Amino acid sequence: MYAGKHTIEIATFIAVWICNEGFIPILKILTLMGIKIAPEAHTFDVKLDNIRVERSEIRASDASKEVRNAPLELRKIRFLK
Repeated sequence: MYAGKHTIEIATFIAVWICNEGFIPILKILTLMGIKIAPEAHTFDVKLDNIRVERSEIRASDASKEVRNAPLELRKIRFLK
C-alpha cells in the first residue's frame, strides 16, 4: 500500500480534527467542497460527539480515581508489612 506525503498529512489532520472536535469539521469540509449535507447527518454528528465526550469524561474520571486511590493502597501495603 502506498500513500504520498500529502495524503498522509491530510489523513493526520483529519484524525486530529475528529479526536479534538468530533465530526463537525468534516461536515464543514464537505460543505466547502460543494457537497450538500442532509440535516440527518448533522443530527447524527451531534449524537456521535455527545457519546465521544461522555466516554472521555468517564475515562478521565476513572483515571483520576485511580490516582487518588493509589496513595491509599500504598499506605495499606506499608501498614501491613
